[in-house]
Amino acid sequence: RKWFKPSVRNNKLFYKMLMYFLSLLIPIVVIGSIVYVNVDSWIKKDVSEKLQDNLTSSTRTIDTYLRMAQSTNNNLLLSDVIQQNLKPYSLLTDREKVNIPLIIKAIAANHSTISAFTDSIFMYTDDDKMYTPNGVVGFDTFFASFYTFDLYSREYWLQKLETDSLFQLLPPARLTNAFNNTVREVIPSTTTQYVNGKPVTMVTTVSVHALMAVLQNNSLYSSTDYVVVDPNGRTIMNSG
Repeated sequence: RKWFKPSVRNNKLFYKMLMYFLSLLIPIVVIGSIVYVNVDSWIKKDVSEKLQDNLTSSTRTIDTYLRMAQSTNNNLLLSDVIQQNLKPYSLLTDREKVNIPLIIKAIAANHSTISAFTDSIFMYTDDDKMYTPNGVVGFDTFFASFYTFDLYSREYWLQKLETDSLFQLLPPARLTNAFNNTVREVIPSTTTQYVNGKPVTMVTTVSVHALMAVLQNNSLYSSTDYVVVDPNGRTIMNSG
């Protein structure tokens, strides 16, 4: 009985100290939880806004490059050099053939303005000759040795001469150059218009590697993947 009373007093003191401690701890836990939830929500919102801004910027970048490719096609086809000098090769006189270097120079000049994101530009008006920034080459030789697409055959490109098209963006294709043994992926854009009464098709190939490099260099996180689709929902680029 002598030991019982002190034990009861000690227990009461313990509970008082425990309640006092809990009265201090509970508000701290509640406040900490509120702060955590608010900070977590703010961080998620901040990251979400930054990702959205980055996505918007990336979209504008791709759109700008593709619009530049389109305007380059149209401006070159409407230029005086092309309008005055480009005809099917079999219809050119010897005097007119002297002006072919002017066509090549115009193509090369236009390509240089968008070379940061394009692979090449080529133009044709028959199945005889292909006009490129580097010169004139035979139509068949061009597609057989220098610019072989895995998705688009020689016949496919000839069919492009049969239909007017201000601008068409094609699905990406693997491009092989047998001459220097290189392989790369490109997105062809085509324009077909009449020049001197004959159809002319101009093709600008956009480099997938160059576009992806621009997007990834501007991304917030190195692990970010991009998927680019055209207005019809077709995938034209996928970095994943």
